[in-house]
Amino acid sequence: MRQLILLTALTSTAAHAGMVNQVEVKNNTVLFSTESMTDSTLSCASNINKKLRGFSLNTHDGRAMYSLIVAALSKNYAVDVQSALDCADTQDVERIQSLRLLADTSQSNNSSSHSIGVYKHDGVTRIGTYISHSGNSRGRSWQYFDKIASDGYKSASISLVTSYREQYFSSTNCTGESLLLYQSDLFYSGWEKSFVKSDTSRPTLIASKKDGDYCYRDIISQNLTGYFLVKTTHPVCGTGPCKIRED
Repeated sequence: MRQLILLTALTSTAAHAGMVNQVEVKNNTVLFSTESMTDSTLSCASNINKKLRGFSLNTHDGRAMYSLIVAALSKNYAVDVQSALDCADTQDVERIQSLRLLADTSQSNNSSSHSIGVYKHDGVTRIGTYISHSGNSRGRSWQYFDKIASDGYKSASISLVTSYREQYFSSTNCTGESLLLYQSDLFYSGWEKSFVKSDTSRPTLIASKKDGDYCYRDIISQNLTGYFLVKTTHPVCGTGPCKIRED
């Protein structure tokens, strides 16, 4: 039988229980469908979206429901949905009022279904259950929830610098310690393979720099101030970017 795990809200409208078979996040709105979901009968739902339901991520309830959908996908659980009977969050997709997660307790504890976790860089220390992630050339972010109760999901974010065209050094001939030209907060350095930050207590004169493959052997006369790099760890991810893997 199926056991009720979590109920976000109840309404008097009919429920549609089934396995989630499609999820899309578009313009901060979650669009999804289940294998048992029938076509929407609302006039505001377009023909191409009648099998979809949606809700906004701009509310606490919306973020909580998205966490449940992620859990349903990772655990192979079914979901029940209750309609809000409008298309308020997306003009051509029926909005849901609530969502509940149903666990299939008839399955053996040795089931092949697994959750997806966010881990420290070591790939061993689990931080929490994966919700989503994003990133670009300048940074990455992982959203997750853990066993500590809160009013929303948690996030681990890093600034990322994979390479600098110009690198600065404490000695001539592009030798000595690497320096930062500016004061900088914590970021992950692609060339140091570590989280680093500038040591603002130790300003020093930049002696040389490398621009691409060319070394400016002596630029002391330019009187540029640099800051020594301090290798450190991220408070959540540890020695490198967080990782995602199946538990």
